[in-house]
Amino acid sequence: MLTRHGGKLVEGGKIVKTRKHSWITEITSIEDLPEPYSIIASLIGIENTMLLASKLGGDSIYFPNLSTIRRQIRNRKIIAEYTGYNIRSLARKHHISVKRVQQIVKDLKPKRKSRQEASNQYHQVPLFDIE
Repeated sequence: MLTRHGGKLVEGGKIVKTRKHSWITEITSIEDLPEPYSIIASLIGIENTMLLASKLGGDSIYFPNLSTIRRQIRNRKIIAEYTGYNIRSLARKHHISVKRVQQIVKDLKPKRKSRQEASNQYHQVPLFDIE
């Protein structure tokens, strides 16, 4: 994080303000910044805005919608829960179509259960258990 120590801008213990950037210390409020910077500064603060500008100045940055992140999390959950036999229940649980679940898991091999897990899940009573 960018901080001020004795009028100097410091990041991680190193002074980032050079003679060329001495004007940065004159910024005292968000109103001192032009349009794109003032919006960012209102969200993350002046110091962090200046840090972003010093590291990424001149670059175009695209922030995808938050739905992209939500979708990636959902897909990771589906992949983790996929057994090979539960596509319909995954579709219902995550409110998506069966086709979409199939697309998400298409390159996966179903997780195999150990024999112990399988026998515990489907315990069959012996047919001729005579006692």
